[in-house]
Amino acid sequence: MAGCYLLSTIFGSLLVSLGVDPLARFQARALGAALGARPIADVLSLLQDGRVAQAVGYTFAWNFGVAAILFSTGVGVIFFLPPLIGAWRGFLVGILFHGQVASLPVTILLVGTFLLEIGAYVVAGAAGMGLGFALLPSRSSGEDFRHRTGRAFRDILTVYPLVAGMLFCGALWEIIGIYSLWRWAG
Repeated sequence: MAGCYLLSTIFGSLLVSLGVDPLARFQARALGAALGARPIADVLSLLQDGRVAQAVGYTFAWNFGVAAILFSTGVGVIFFLPPLIGAWRGFLVGILFHGQVASLPVTILLVGTFLLEIGAYVVAGAAGMGLGFALLPSRSSGEDFRHRTGRAFRDILTVYPLVAGMLFCGALWEIIGIYSLWRWAG
């Protein structure tokens, strides 16, 4: 799944750099819409007020509750969807962030955020895929449905501290980085 994210990110950025006009127009509209959408607008408002800790908490809660649990693990139960969603998300990231990296500090911020957050979503999606496979009838393992799903839920509970830790570190990295760059710029 990580490969789906990375390759499609590169592909989306490459298409914009080649001047595919509809994608360039989409990039301009999508950046404006993203900055005005929740939760990004809420986080930016918190940062404008200097409430960095609340912005970190809000970012972590959204990324963990909505992006990891609902859209990575939950969707992962339909086991073929996470790689497709990963490819779509990566493609959008490539389009949106092409040409937006203005300096080395911004590049470091984006790469760190990408590795921590996308890595967590890949792990959460893989846990959901494990549950999805456990829901399928199995003739080879000899385990009944209850044991297969119980094992899958135990696996989810085992990896979720890692997912939460990565997302918390990602929220710290992202919010403190954005706030620092914002303060540094002016």
